[in-house]
Amino acid sequence: MLLLTAFVAVSLSFLILDHTWMAGMVVLVLFLRLLATKNIHLISSVLVICVFFSIRFYTWQQNVHQVMQVTPDVTQKQHLLIYSDETKISGDLLTFKAWWWEKRQWVNGYYRIRTLAEKKTLLQINKTKIWNVTGKVLPLQAPTNEAQFDWRRFYQGKNIFLAFAVTHYTLQKVPPGQMAWRRRLHDLRQALRLKLKRLPRPLDWYSATLLLGIRSSDADKTLADITRLGLLYLFSLSGLHVFYVVKTLRRFLKLLRLPK
Repeated sequence: MLLLTAFVAVSLSFLILDHTWMAGMVVLVLFLRLLATKNIHLISSVLVICVFFSIRFYTWQQNVHQVMQVTPDVTQKQHLLIYSDETKISGDLLTFKAWWWEKRQWVNGYYRIRTLAEKKTLLQINKTKIWNVTGKVLPLQAPTNEAQFDWRRFYQGKNIFLAFAVTHYTLQKVPPGQMAWRRRLHDLRQALRLKLKRLPRPLDWYSATLLLGIRSSDADKTLADITRLGLLYLFSLSGLHVFYVVKTLRRFLKLLRLPK
């Protein structure tokens, strides 16, 4: 039953999100197969789950339309909670993911760095801060051509619908007790990120990518050179690596006397 429900839910997702005829045909075939079982309990259970899924999706979609109907607006004295490891600097552009305190939603943000001293200060931030900001709120832009990657839909999948263009900011500490455990995890990740930056290249960006899931903006050129030299296999995980990880994990679990 769970497998059939999963297939129906995935097919409904493609049907609703992409409006493809193929997804509609898959949904139709699955429902016919469901009716062919003549199992009343199975049919009723799957239908209840699908109805719940549809209502939940409809509510989410209405919230999306409401949030996206936003006109560019200059906003003053707003507060953005920015985790220390959610920032990225490329040239003079700082990009980040932030929790907009007043509106209680996630936003994408960016800021043009003015001086080298300011850039150096931002690079050394290792604690989560609340940014008191002034800037402009914008809806995420749709792709301008057919072949372009749809970043708007990508971020919508993460419940991010707005962009915040910061023009001025000041920093303040996060009040005690506000998202304490989550903040500590992000700060630990940022501390490891700064420590790995001290390693020689290309070990610095490779270790950050592999261990922390953080990809630096200047890693693409180095990775292209490694690929061109045919040395990419040295930086790739193989089955042998996975074998040793699993073996080590099994030995550790045996020490804890955990059953299989």
